[in-house]
Amino acid sequence: MRRDLPKQLTVFENMLREVNAEWRDLASQGRCEAKVLRMAELRMQRLALFTCVFNIERQERPSRI
Repeated sequence: MRRDLPKQLTVFENMLREVNAEWRDLASQGRCEAKVLRMAELRMQRLALFTCVFNIERQERPSRI
């Protein structure tokens, strides 16, 4: 296991927390085109961050033979 994986995991989790906070703020606002576009960007960021977190956690698990 690489030693930097736990540090990367923490960074990605913090980024995901920030994206989720912005998502919640936008969700509570009224409708406008800028909000819809930003939420689409956040959705892509969330997917990328979830994928990174998943891959790191998968690499940290012991492999089964």
